[in-house]
Amino acid sequence: MNKITLALFAFNQEKFIEEAVLGALSQDYKNLEVIISDDCSSDNTYEIIRRTISDYSGPHKVILNRNAKNLGLCNHINKVFDLSSGDLIVMAAGDDISLPQRVSTLVSAWVSHGSPDGLIFSDAINIDENGNEINTYSTDTKIPSVCEYLITFVHFIHGATVAYSKSIVENFEPLPSDCFSEDRILSFRSLLSGRAYKVNSALVKYRKNSSSLSNINRNNFEYAIKFCNECMRIISQHARDSKNFSTLHAKCDVNYHLNNKMRQFEKYKKILEKGGFISRLVAPFFFPIKTSFYIKINTILYNFHMGNSILYKFLHSIYFKFSEFR
Repeated sequence: MNKITLALFAFNQEKFIEEAVLGALSQDYKNLEVIISDDCSSDNTYEIIRRTISDYSGPHKVILNRNAKNLGLCNHINKVFDLSSGDLIVMAAGDDISLPQRVSTLVSAWVSHGSPDGLIFSDAINIDENGNEINTYSTDTKIPSVCEYLITFVHFIHGATVAYSKSIVENFEPLPSDCFSEDRILSFRSLLSGRAYKVNSALVKYRKNSSSLSNINRNNFEYAIKFCNECMRIISQHARDSKNFSTLHAKCDVNYHLNNKMRQFEKYKKILEKGGFISRLVAPFFFPIKTSFYIKINTILYNFHMGNSILYKFLHSIYFKFSEFR
């Protein structure tokens, strides 16, 4: 039986952390190492973690870490990766809840594919701040090739549900300290050196709350410019990561697609920086990530302060009902 690590990352999540810890400890997979790491929270998160695990007498090895200073998202992940010893590292956030069968289901699917280098992820159940179920989040089951990903730049995994093989951590440099989204970097590394697989079951309760990183208002120019800068840093990281894997992807000119995508983001950023009526109208059609026509129109309406209009709400509901990325 493979040794597996479940890594629970916490920061200022005192309202939700107890449920997250209990979800981690409830896993029915036996050979499990649970690392609970707090990134120097300023609230009671760490105290709640310590209290919750104090009476635990189950089969899992529990490692508690508290950073002496706040490391930030990616440095925190690097620290926990160094602490982990499992063959597969299952990622968990301090405001989400892992269902008891999560690890065992992921491991079973991973082993059935030959325990490859790469990643495996699942669907999720969206919940609100009070834990009420909203809907099921499901991505497309088709995993892109390296070339397909670089052309569309569509994020094909749900980061809250993913697990990475230890080799993906060991075979690459640490995550850059200034990264905003670790899962884009790690998922690309998985496509480069291994494989990605999807489990068509909801194994995580994913909390949609106002403080979540994924809930930042993305429909404004200030955020869009920051997002461009982040994506350009990610593309630069992709270029560094792909240097040793060109022979594995001979049918795809990785450098060409990376350079092309960088130019697209640079052009999009220039449009945003001009501001004004024209930018608000045309910017969504130059967005370098493949999106539906519905989303482009939706974004235009928001740009013109029509976020409460009937048309905006209608298109918003259409997207979340029918899009594979809902």
